[in-house]
Amino acid sequence: MNELPHGWNETPLESVVDILDSKRIPLNSDEREQRISGKADHLLFPYYGATGQVGVIDDYLFDGDYILLGEDGVPFFDPLRHKAYRAHGKFWVNNHAHVLQAINGLSDYRFIEKYLNSFDYKGYVSGSTRLKLTQASMRSMPVRLAPYNEQKRIADKLDALLARVDACRDHLDSIPTILKRFRQSVLADATSGKLTEEWRVNQVARMQPQADSGNIVRDSAQTRYAVTPTPDSATLHPGYEATNAFPLVPFGNLVTSIRGGSNEVPSNQVSDFPILRSSSVRQGVVDFSDVKYLTSYQSTNVDNYIENGDVLFTRLNGSVDYVGNCVAVANITSSKYQYPDRIFRAKLKDIILPAYCMYAFSASDVRREIEKRAKSTAGHKRISIQDVKEIEMRLPSILEQTEIVRRVESLFAYAGRLEARYTAARAQVEKLTPATLAKAFRGELVPQDPNDEPATVLLERIRAQRFDQAEDKPKRSRKVTA
Repeated sequence: MNELPHGWNETPLESVVDILDSKRIPLNSDEREQRISGKADHLLFPYYGATGQVGVIDDYLFDGDYILLGEDGVPFFDPLRHKAYRAHGKFWVNNHAHVLQAINGLSDYRFIEKYLNSFDYKGYVSGSTRLKLTQASMRSMPVRLAPYNEQKRIADKLDALLARVDACRDHLDSIPTILKRFRQSVLADATSGKLTEEWRVNQVARMQPQADSGNIVRDSAQTRYAVTPTPDSATLHPGYEATNAFPLVPFGNLVTSIRGGSNEVPSNQVSDFPILRSSSVRQGVVDFSDVKYLTSYQSTNVDNYIENGDVLFTRLNGSVDYVGNCVAVANITSSKYQYPDRIFRAKLKDIILPAYCMYAFSASDVRREIEKRAKSTAGHKRISIQDVKEIEMRLPSILEQTEIVRRVESLFAYAGRLEARYTAARAQVEKLTPATLAKAFRGELVPQDPNDEPATVLLERIRAQRFDQAEDKPKRSRKVTA
């Protein structure tokens, strides 16, 4: 940091707070459960740990305003995350947080808490896997101490500014959920016919001069692929009626083949024969950089190579959210990629577009069906090829599928632009807190008052007062045994 502002002083943390670690009492979860069992909520008190409240307990050790600074298990080197927090009222603390109390008239506990969250802990914490701030190191940490009244002004200003930052962050954090709902709404409208309803009316109007409704030529795909039309269906969408419902078709009727991939064991040894991993496929996305490798000897089966137009499905995962994820393969310039037996590959008939298939399998109703069919085995959720083939999806004509895909991609691109703006804004908001704290502890956040008692004088005065108070206390007599 820059030089100290006028009236400030740099002093060890132990000189500006009381350290009350000796009063901490750790309790394990079983002890806490026994103590709180059957007791009403109003009889319980917060139980705090390294980074916040971790439970409740039926008694308290502290009562007042305190600063709790994590001792271990704390993100000391992450400037965006808290290491210290305030605790108010009656509470209990375990031995994973240091307990600090501001000294009345010398330090403002809000000022100290904010300072500890802006402090650079490099050189003060130890440990390779679990960082630890010992009490000895904590005591020696330098504090840039402002005059007492200036501390209060800084703390007031920080509370107001950071509350606005938190409100902005909370507002921004609602955006991903809104965008997720928007995308699901688009997919629901796409597969129900609502998204292209106006387009369909215009298409029918354009076709009417050419043929009356009794002579409309039906799509021959209805017969070839066992898509059963309803009476009065139209060329644009086999089986479609005025209710906007496309016909439901089992996915198995829409494929020429569906199979699992290579069961060869891959390695990380780079070769000319990359093979996807199950994690390579997520809903609507395939990551061709997430691969392992096979040897040429392991790569002789041509059916294990993927091509443009293939549709891939994840077969199993520890989370059902990643089971049955579907992606249409497009724009690959090489046929060198293989897929493993943890992924199913479907070849589609010409009645369905790969991109439409991908969007249909992303829609909420199909996802619910996949999750319902997924079975648990050896810690994984999984589906079978038969499960995938039996899933029904709504099928418009190829012409309408093309329009649906165009509109979905356009709306998703719009959502993607909003998401990019959200990501950029979120990154800027994350920088506000450390930047504001840094400004505060450079003495640049609030005006300085030349009438404030300098921190150096204040420290000496408080030390003298405390020394006098200690001298005035009656000394306890010690028992002497023979």
